[in-house]
Amino acid sequence: MNIERITCLEDGRVDDVIKLYIDSFAESERKDIEKLKWLIVNEPRMNLCSVMIENKFSGFIIYWILDGFYYWEYFTILSNIRNQNIGKKVLDWVKNNLEGVIILEVEEPLDDIKSRRIKYYERNGYVIVDKTYRQPCYKTLGVDYPLWIMSNQQTENTEKYTDLIKKHVYTL
Repeated sequence: MNIERITCLEDGRVDDVIKLYIDSFAESERKDIEKLKWLIVNEPRMNLCSVMIENKFSGFIIYWILDGFYYWEYFTILSNIRNQNIGKKVLDWVKNNLEGVIILEVEEPLDDIKSRRIKYYERNGYVIVDKTYRQPCYKTLGVDYPLWIMSNQQTENTEKYTDLIKKHVYTL
């Protein structure tokens, strides 16, 4: 498995990323596609990385390098290979390559899938650090959404981190 950053729109994997992005995330959870393309080229803090298995596009992650921490915004694998332990390999890559605090958002455990997702991250070293967070909507007139914040370590700076996420990720 290789995880490779995409930095230009001419990269052939961009179309694969966009298709999987649309297929994997509800419209309210996505940036506008043109905005995403702009960020790929113009925002050095945002890292869009393809997950490659045997030189084939298999998924992607998007993480941000912010002031003193990483914000893991998106992670998805092609549906036909999700149960092949690729997610664990990606989490291991993140653990080995992103040193320091990593913040991610998860949906409240209101159903079995969401509960399993939280338990999956917990098994891989993440802890819940905030249950009161409200994610701003990616759309201008949308409403915010309740999410939980998880981190790869306990932190006293959750509010600082989420304020920076809102400032740098949701307002661009």
